[in-house]
Amino acid sequence: MFEFDYERQTTLTNVLQKIDTSRQVLAGGTDLLTRMKAGLDQPTELLDIKATELESALNLSDDELVLGALCTLSDVDESSLDGRYQLLKDAAGQAATQQIRNRATVAGNLLQAPRCWYYRHPDVDCWRKGGTQCPAREGRNSHHAIVEMSPCVAVHPSDLAACLVALEASVDILSREGQRSEKVADFLVSPVEGHRRETVLKSDEIVTAIRVPTLGEGYRSCYLKAMDRKVWAFALCGVAAAVDLRDGRLHDVRLCLSGVANTPVRLESLETVLRGREPSAQLFAEAIDNVVDDFTPLSENGYKVDLVKGLLKNALEKLTE
Repeated sequence: MFEFDYERQTTLTNVLQKIDTSRQVLAGGTDLLTRMKAGLDQPTELLDIKATELESALNLSDDELVLGALCTLSDVDESSLDGRYQLLKDAAGQAATQQIRNRATVAGNLLQAPRCWYYRHPDVDCWRKGGTQCPAREGRNSHHAIVEMSPCVAVHPSDLAACLVALEASVDILSREGQRSEKVADFLVSPVEGHRRETVLKSDEIVTAIRVPTLGEGYRSCYLKAMDRKVWAFALCGVAAAVDLRDGRLHDVRLCLSGVANTPVRLESLETVLRGREPSAQLFAEAIDNVVDDFTPLSENGYKVDLVKGLLKNALEKLTE
């Protein structure tokens, strides 16, 4: 481990004056500290923001659900949110261990780096770290992408991210220049040449809140996740689903996948096919096959295609019972 300074901050003004490429903010630290131990991040100073005016509350109004940046996964899991937002509770409650959920923040959960074993290995010069190729493409890729987006085939590790994309949430971002907002779907990006990162967050910016537009009373939702262990594992793949079922028809459908690409994958074509239809097992099976069969698995992860189909079918049947 390398040497670095630590300073507890009390105001965002001080944080914004100091933050840059060599000074990083620390909240829960559940991913940042593991990256530092692996040598992936080497800040000269950590700016602890837990004592600043950043919100840690979860607030639901008539217009929106607001998750403060310091709101923890445990806060979401143990909240009184109703079935419209059950997918958020499902995702938060299945993430890691209770001890980690108690510290991990919702903002930090979105900002996680890939869990790819090549990327995390200090002796592997992979494309994501500045190398010339992605060794997972021809190597051990059982946990990697089945949707082609980037030279990198690592998947985004956040369960919550897929739920927030399905809910069409946005993030509030603050810098010395002021505040801006980005849809979560636009905030999370595939690494490309010139920007080998998973978000559009700049080095002098911090996330201050996540905002979810309020869903109508007719919505119900869930998040289903397949893991290689029963608990405490990252998703092999997951499905965030929300439906508005009224008068026997699907007035709205939101479907987003985790664990299959660099970013959550919103299945807009499948949503379009299902909207306005009467739910049935046959409809679900045929529509899902037409979409998922276009995925492009690697040499060791073809099993994910069948997992996705099963999870989508189970989620839709669960929500339309």
